[in-house]
Amino acid sequence: MTAVRENWPQDAQGSVHADVAPSPWLFAYAAVAIALFAGFRALGADDIFYAVTKEAGPIEVASAVLWGLAAVTVLSLSSYAQLAYRWPIVVGFSLFAARELDWDKAFLSEGILQLRLYSGDAPMGEKLIGAAVIALILTVLWKLARQMPLMWTALWSERAAWAWMVVGTLGLGVVAKTIDGIGRKMAEFGVTLSPETVAGFSVAEELMELVFVVGMIAAVCMFEARSRRV
Repeated sequence: MTAVRENWPQDAQGSVHADVAPSPWLFAYAAVAIALFAGFRALGADDIFYAVTKEAGPIEVASAVLWGLAAVTVLSLSSYAQLAYRWPIVVGFSLFAARELDWDKAFLSEGILQLRLYSGDAPMGEKLIGAAVIALILTVLWKLARQMPLMWTALWSERAAWAWMVVGTLGLGVVAKTIDGIGRKMAEFGVTLSPETVAGFSVAEELMELVFVVGMIAAVCMFEARSRRV
């Protein structure tokens, strides 16, 4: 990972003070354990569809916990100097955790991502809060986009496993987002899916989102483990 290490500042002792930092694999193992526990809880229920898709169910709670764990993983494996350029990852993971907890619509009269909040009669204070969050999201996306060339270097020039994990995980996320609300989407093309089929896609989508966050944590741990070996 020579190219990546040259562009992503490192401490003199490696990617992070490796002599005191925890093993990255501890976080990966914890993520897998949480996901498996939630998966077995949901799939072992009498009504799998309800257990997987319900609000505050084992899958949704596990997803929120895992996104929080993802943020903690980056924080724990980074030095102060590294957080100067890794903070968008931490904030991005934290925003995903907040989204899983429905915080985007829990504290205001309308959801932060809803146009009604800004075009309707919501209090100006709520509009300003929503605009600030939107600005933060856009800033995080811009910062992450600027780091993408480094990932492509690791992907194509170095065949780094962590980069392939990121790409594969993002692909899974795209698939999950595509099948979200598949019944409504197909109805727009005149195709009617049976309730059983729609329920099956809903279960698959929730499980994919769970695997998505585990994949992100694994990618972080794989990057850190490889950096320590170089």
